[in-house]
Amino acid sequence: MATFRRRGHNMEQAFNQALINSRVIHGAIKAAGIYHYRMDYQDFVQDGIINYANVYHKYAPQEEMTKINQLAFQKIKWQALDQLRKQMRQSVEVITTDEQWELFQDNNSFDISEIINQLSFSIQDKKRLIAIFDSGYTMVDLAKKENISTKHLQRLKQELRRQLTNN
Repeated sequence: MATFRRRGHNMEQAFNQALINSRVIHGAIKAAGIYHYRMDYQDFVQDGIINYANVYHKYAPQEEMTKINQLAFQKIKWQALDQLRKQMRQSVEVITTDEQWELFQDNNSFDISEIINQLSFSIQDKKRLIAIFDSGYTMVDLAKKENISTKHLQRLKQELRRQLTNN
């Protein structure tokens, strides 16, 4: 029973430390491209507090606070990016045409380049996908610029959809 109380006390201390270091949490969420005007911003903050407390609880005895803050920052950012990817995957499943994809892309506030960079594409293909979605190139313009076929770009987009819905 004493061990349980001690653990509870440590977690309480970990959550207090998370609240004290809320700048780390908000900074990590912002680094993931999530801003306070999103309807689900507070959900990301709550998840960030939990992640920070878990990191603090795990590493507090052996690490200094700067290292804990760095580890927590990365964990919170990655978790937020994973959550954005899940949200995107759920939305992508219903997208069937390029027009619907463009509408989806225009109405979301995440950075698609961050998501694309986490997936398994060659560096060149990642640049091409980012150019399609972020730079406003049409498929035809990009194909001419890159001296590749539009069919190759279509396959890249299909593979992107597959990876997002299967991860």
